[in-house]
Amino acid sequence: MSRLAKWSSNCTRRSSLRQQVPASGRCAAASLNEFNAAVHVVADKTLALLLPGSGAAALIFDGRLDYFAMAALPLLRRLLEAFPKVRSSWQEEPTGRQNTCVMEVATKEVLLLFLRLLGPTIPPDMDPLHRARTASLAKILATVSLQRLLEKGFSLLTMLAASALTTWRSHSLFPAAQVQVPDVTAVVSAAAAMHNSGSAGSDILEAIRTQRSLQRSLWQKTSSFGASPIFRQIAAWLLEAPEDLPQVVYMTMFFGDLGNSSWVSRFLDRALVVGLPRIIFASPDPAYLHDCADVAQIWRARGDAYNRLLCFRSFSTVARPYDINNYAKFVLLPLLLALGMSYAWLDIDIFVAQNPTQRLLNLAQTADVLTTDHFDETCLNHGVIFVKASDRTLHWALSYIRWMHVYPFGHDQNGWDAFLGHSIEFEPLVPSNRNITLRVLDTGKEFLTLTGWAGDDADLPAALLLHLTRTTPIGVMEKRTRFLEMLDSTLPSLDADMARLRDLEVLRAALSPLRAAQPSPKRSCYEGVHVAVEEAVHDGSYWHLFK
Repeated sequence: MSRLAKWSSNCTRRSSLRQQVPASGRCAAASLNEFNAAVHVVADKTLALLLPGSGAAALIFDGRLDYFAMAALPLLRRLLEAFPKVRSSWQEEPTGRQNTCVMEVATKEVLLLFLRLLGPTIPPDMDPLHRARTASLAKILATVSLQRLLEKGFSLLTMLAASALTTWRSHSLFPAAQVQVPDVTAVVSAAAAMHNSGSAGSDILEAIRTQRSLQRSLWQKTSSFGASPIFRQIAAWLLEAPEDLPQVVYMTMFFGDLGNSSWVSRFLDRALVVGLPRIIFASPDPAYLHDCADVAQIWRARGDAYNRLLCFRSFSTVARPYDINNYAKFVLLPLLLALGMSYAWLDIDIFVAQNPTQRLLNLAQTADVLTTDHFDETCLNHGVIFVKASDRTLHWALSYIRWMHVYPFGHDQNGWDAFLGHSIEFEPLVPSNRNITLRVLDTGKEFLTLTGWAGDDADLPAALLLHLTRTTPIGVMEKRTRFLEMLDSTLPSLDADMARLRDLEVLRAALSPLRAAQPSPKRSCYEGVHVAVEEAVHDGSYWHLFK
């Protein structure tokens, strides 16, 4: 599409404009002609500058995407107001002749598709991304000659080319991952062979998770037979620990820069101070992996009987904005589930007030997946995750990872919500047969954020963590200041009882200004909405565009 758009702009269209176009070759609907010409002007000033060879594009939310959409929205609204008359004049053209308005109508369809990629999901019968509608658009374009496509299709081609810049992930992200589906299959097959005494249809991984001897036998076999290197490494690491540990592995990751080089080491140290039983830190950055290794060595010197901290180099290039984050967060999820270990995730901008493990295990007795939403909004936020190991959750996790591959336009948190059947409906390509149960963690008193705290002093002991995020924007400096102040105030220099009292005072100081009544019901939300369509979303006119 990029090449066709550049060809249309630089060669064919310029030469065709110097020739008189016969009246029979023009669209009979003046509104469509005006619309197409106006969109062309806007695209030429904005999206054309994003075509390969025309200059660099921002990694996330390039402003020229929004400038184009802001200018194109009123053009589309005017066209839609006139569309009953437009449709009438279009349909009155003689039967048997290719309709001369095909390119103009297709341009309108592609603009709708482009705007949909910038905003929230809509019902399938109105969605330009629905398979039936994209197939119809493809059939329409297939009837257009290459000459006419290049003469009339600059705006259409440019919008389709620019749509690649609305993706969150690269297509190459998971197919080349360090964990592959055949490796997962091999480990689960080994687990099934060990569990052959179970009844037909029984949950293999649930049995592995709950029977320690079976679990350790699986780890022993995985650590020594022909599994992939990362499976062998993690199975051997799991075997180092005593048998009586909680059956959960925590994960976190970091890359980039938050303005303080000690962030990683201080977060990991705090996680070990509060007693997390096992934690994997992932990063593609050797410097942060070195910090991780230093923390692990310090804790071994302090007397840890086994390596609680594993440092994992996650390999992925940065082609799209969430490549590193989505890869590191989910690449080991199926691996750990296949080994019979439940999976917990904590974002690295979380202050861990106390060990949440027992609380998570208790809550997971009645649910497959635990995760947070927001203090005042319904959509899920997977900054905190717990996934209980079972056959169901492994199938579900692989299905979710596949969705992130086949639909890179979808924000991972919107997909997470839709895959759990929580608040977001109609997310494209999400299967309807989700055999999974969800419990939303309490963001009012236990799993907190900076948006609000619904407790009082008597509720302080229930606070497990404080995620340094909120539903209104927060700057890096504020986040860094709050995080480091809390860590500085809770350095491990006291005995356990005194340290707990001190930590409660630190929490009181941090949470008291956040005290607020938690709203009920919470407002709906959707991640990744572009500024160009925010106003239309808020006033409801966004959905009217697609009717």
